[in-house]
Amino acid sequence: MRLLLICDLHPQSGIGRYTFSLFSKIKEEVAYVDLTWLYDETISQFFAPLRKYPLVPVFHEMINATHKFLLTVKFNPSNYSVYHLTNPSISILANKLKPAVITVHDLIPFLPQVRNSPTDFFLRKEIKNIINADRIICVSENTKKDLLYFTDVDPKKIRVIYYGINHELFRPRDKLE
Repeated sequence: MRLLLICDLHPQSGIGRYTFSLFSKIKEEVAYVDLTWLYDETISQFFAPLRKYPLVPVFHEMINATHKFLLTVKFNPSNYSVYHLTNPSISILANKLKPAVITVHDLIPFLPQVRNSPTDFFLRKEIKNIINADRIICVSENTKKDLLYFTDVDPKKIRVIYYGINHELFRPRDKLE
C-alpha cells in the first residue's frame, strides 16, 4: 500500500503535530508512506502583524481559499493507494484524489457562537466538500454527531477513531522531573 498524508496547517499547530505523529507511527508499520505540507508560510507571515485590523482576517481567508483552489488545479500526486487529508479545510482535494480519507477533528465553524464570523464562512464552505471523501475519520462520537447534523455526509462513510497517545511524550515521570 502507498499512502500520502496531506496537511495544510503549520507543522507546529495541533493538527500539524497530529499529522506528523501519525506519519511517524504509520512509517513504522507501512512500507510506503509520504507526507506533504500545503501550508504557505509566506502568506501567514505577511498577514500576521495585520490581523488586528477588522477586515484583514477576512482578506487572509480569501487568499487562503484562492491558494487552496489553485492547489487543486496544480496538485496532482499519483501512484498512491490512499490519500489521507488530515484537515477537512482541504476537503476540496477529495474531488480529485481517490480514494480519499479525511480526518474531522471538530466542526467549530458551524457552531452558533461563531457562525457570524466572516473567516469561518470560508471554512464552512470548504468543509462542505467532505461529502466527496471515500471515508471519513471522526475523532469522537460527538464530532460524528455534529458532522451528520451539519452536512449531508453518508453515515456509512464515517468511522470514529479516537486520538492515540504518543508514549514518548506522555509517560510516567519520576517525581524529580
